[in-house]
Amino acid sequence: MDIPVLFAISFTAGTLGFASAYFPEYAKAKFAAAIIFKMLKEEPKIDKRPEVGVLKGLDLHVDAGQTLAIVGPSGCGKSTVVSLLERFYDPIDGTVVNCAAYLEWRVRVNIVSTSCD
Repeated sequence: MDIPVLFAISFTAGTLGFASAYFPEYAKAKFAAAIIFKMLKEEPKIDKRPEVGVLKGLDLHVDAGQTLAIVGPSGCGKSTVVSLLERFYDPIDGTVVNCAAYLEWRVRVNIVSTSCD
């Protein structure tokens, strides 16, 4: 065999050896990407009838360091407010403004749900 051929085979084998260390990470990344793409294709399970008013006229302002509790009877929109704040979906009309750093703010949000069955 020629020296260049042996060099090419040796170089290829070494490269494959180094690359094989990343195969488990590649498999994990491929699996995670499949889950993310599946989630992106899903339609939100919310009412998409724009003629039905939800949270009409809601204006909420919370100062830094202030604690806020959203309470009310079943069906009044508490979960919808939290979903909008968490940006699970965007409002059809109006805006959601969050001036704090998103991750810093999100770790401070807690939900306590109760059931009186």
